[in-house]
Parts: sequence; C-alpha cells; structure tokens
Amino acid sequence: MKIRKWNVVHSEIVFENSFMKIQKSHHCMEDNSRDGDFFRLGFPDWANVIPMTDDGKIILINQFRHGTLEFSTEIPGGVLENGEKPLDGARRELLEETGFTSDDWTYLGKVSPNNAIQTNFCHVFLAKGCRKTHDVQFDDDEEIEMFTATQDELYALVSSGSIKNSVVLSALLLNMCRK
Repeated sequence: MKIRKWNVVHSEIVFENSFMKIQKSHHCMEDNSRDGDFFRLGFPDWANVIPMTDDGKIILINQFRHGTLEFSTEIPGGVLENGEKPLDGARRELLEETGFTSDDWTYLGKVSPNNAIQTNFCHVFLAKGCRKTHDVQFDDDEEIEMFTATQDELYALVSSGSIKNSVVLSALLLNMCRK
C-alpha cells in the first residue's frame, strides 16, 4: 500500500505568545478520501550539546522540569534565540549552563522532538576538550546542578531510566552511531 500525503486546506493560529504558537489546521488526504482537524505546536528550534572533557567524561546537568514536575538529568541545551545559528546557540547554552567552552565541535544532526504535533527541530552537537572557563549564567527560571559521568556511568544512567528526556536520548544515540 502506498501511503498518501495530507494537504493543509486551511489553518488558523488559536494561541500565540513569545515562546510558542498553537495552530489549528484542517487537512485533507491528497485523494480527498479523508479529512480532519489537527493541531500543531510551533516552537523555536533547539540546540543540545554532548560536552566531553579531555579525560573522556560527559558533562551532565540536573534541573527541575515544569512539564513533568520532576528533576531531569540531561545534557546542556536550550532554545535558539531569534536568528541564532544552531552552533552559536549550542556554544551559548554550554557556556551559560556549565561555564565550559570548547574549540572542537562536531555537528551530529537534528532530531524532531515530537513530529506528530511539534514543528521544531533540535540540533545536536558533540563538543570535545571542554574546559571550565567562566562562571555559569543561568536564565532567570533556571537552577542547574552539573556533574560529570564516565561512558559506563552514562550508560548506567540511561539503562536505569534516570535519563528519560527523549531529545537527550536521541542525542546520545546519534553520538553512539557516529563511532
């Protein structure tokens, strides 16, 4: 069976603020056999960084997440500012959240956080040779705890379910497949 594309018949913005937009769209299958209303959540693109120190440890962060109302172990990252290039955003997020910098950056690719309803992508970078060069510069709504993990400790955090953020897991998989 050949799958068919759905086309947007009309759409409207039902909510918008500085961070997100909710769009309600009416879609019709290309052969007009089916139609329906769908919602799309528009967010800016994100950048995530897998920061690695010279001794091969990964820099991880813990922070409270308001969506799940729990603490989350993650890699540094966040929303790209308006017009910001992914690498520039990745460098900025690493510096702000950890105080670390790197001169050795590799683009690992981009992932779709939830392509069923979200429009954005998360760009993933590997930063090698990370070193502490600055104090952290948290956003007003951030409070972050930083720690390092060996590869074995990282795998244990993943396999135990301690790391459950899907974008972080996708980034770690992209890095693992790169080798």
